[in-house]
Parts: sequence; structure tokens; C-alpha cells
Amino acid sequence: MKIFILNGQGRSGKQTFVDTIISTFPSEKIFYYSIIDAIKEIAWATCWDHKKNKKGRKFLYDLKVAFDSYCDFSFMNVLFKTTEILTKHPNCCIFINMREIKDIERFKTIFPQTKTILIIRGEEKNFGNVADDDVFNYKYDYVIPNHGSLEKFKETSIKFGKEMLFEEDENE
Repeated sequence: MKIFILNGQGRSGKQTFVDTIISTFPSEKIFYYSIIDAIKEIAWATCWDHKKNKKGRKFLYDLKVAFDSYCDFSFMNVLFKTTEILTKHPNCCIFINMREIKDIERFKTIFPQTKTILIIRGEEKNFGNVADDDVFNYKYDYVIPNHGSLEKFKETSIKFGKEMLFEEDENE
């Protein structure tokens, strides 16, 4: 079992990174989800216009904060999803898009073998919400640059996938 928390500001390439790994290694059990997925489902049922611009990102963040303050919704959903996957596929690889440092730290206390990845693309931006704006305030296990072409980034993603997916897991 390998678990990676994937982080980076909006449009840094997180989805491309995981999609490239999944498509390159289709026979491997690789899963990807985001801590914000359940919040997006709720937002889609409301007035959200499905745009991930500054206003949309702030709306999703504010909605997450509201649900989390009421019942720890997002974090508990991620724990449930992770446990469900690991129960069915104990030798899998899971990538979780998780932005907030407090959530990352809590998750790592439950799954201490979790490694963290930061994807950096371009200059640091201000998105107007803590989830995007604080991603650089953490010490990650891996930092992956995405400064060149799409092809170069995909090569970097594949190299990471080869090294991480096929290295021996000390917990097995």
C-alpha cells in the first residue's frame, strides 16, 4: 500500500500528474480522489456555476469550512474513502488531493506511511482562500516542478510513477 497526498495551487498540474501515471500503468491499482470531491457534489446541487475561478474556489472553500465546522465532513469522508479502498485493495496506490495543512497532518497521524507531494507551476498566486494560498507553508516529501512543456511534465510524472509504484514498500 502506498498513499500520497498531492498538493499544489490551482492549475499546477495535479490532475495531469495522476492521469498520466494511471494511463501509463493501467494494470496497477491506482486510485485518485480529492478531499473537496464531496463538497463539489453538494455545490453542484446548488448555485455553483462549475467554474474553478477565484470566486468559485472561494465558494468551495467556504462551503467546506461550513460543513467541516458542523460535522468534520470533508476529513471524515476522506478517511471513509481511504479505508474503503484499502479494505478492497490492500496493495494499491492512492493519491489524495488535500490542500490544508491541518488536514494533511491529521491524515498522517492515522496513516503515518503517507508521503506528501507538492507540484509547483509558475509563480505563487493569491487565490483568496487558505486552501490554495497556504500550500507552500509545509515541508513536503517530494516537490515536482511543472515549469516546462506538457510533454516534459508527463515524462516527469511517469518517472515518479516508475520509482514510487515499483519500489519496495517497507510496510508490506
